[in-house]
Amino acid sequence: MKRFKRKYYSNEELEEDSDDEDDMVVNQDVKKENPLQFKFRAKFYPEDVAEELIQDITLRLFYLQVKNAIVGDEIYCPPETSVLLASYAVQARYGDYNKTVHTPGCLEEDRLLPKRVLDQHKMSKTEWEQSIMTWWHEHRGMLREDAMMEYLKIAQDLEMYGVNYFDIRNKKGTELYLGVDALGLNIYEKDDKLTPKIGFPGRKFGISPLTKGNSS
Repeated sequence: MKRFKRKYYSNEELEEDSDDEDDMVVNQDVKKENPLQFKFRAKFYPEDVAEELIQDITLRLFYLQVKNAIVGDEIYCPPETSVLLASYAVQARYGDYNKTVHTPGCLEEDRLLPKRVLDQHKMSKTEWEQSIMTWWHEHRGMLREDAMMEYLKIAQDLEMYGVNYFDIRNKKGTELYLGVDALGLNIYEKDDKLTPKIGFPGRKFGISPLTKGNSS
């Protein structure tokens, strides 16, 4: 495959065949499919989206990443909040609600709510759509970029927003999660990624490799 020079959330295009070995994505195993699909994702989530997401292209790309994580249940979102977020998502995609154009069933093909939310509540697709449309009416006149920003403002307050989870074991061999975010480190039980078992507020940590001969 071709090698591409990395560019981080700017308006610059990807440059092919860069000679800078320190700035290349090389020797990557990719699926043998045609066409190849790539996802460019932010590794570090902004703490305040309104302050840190300046360029429109940055906003759009990060919005799509967070929306996909919420709908895919990588970021837990309560049902009521999921419906509100979905209403901002349809405003961002379709603009103002128009009863002539946006007839019942118009959102049927859109991926807007986590499957967990759909499965937990005994509501038909029509009822879910009506709930989303009720909020959608309230967003009349809101620009696409503003709808994305409102989506992210709500998303950044979710418990799992911006947390990277790593499988770990304690000295007793108990399997746990290490959660790393902009505010520090937390330890989570395997069955609960929302509530930290142990937190380390205001402390600094160093990370070093652990060899087999130095497991203590």
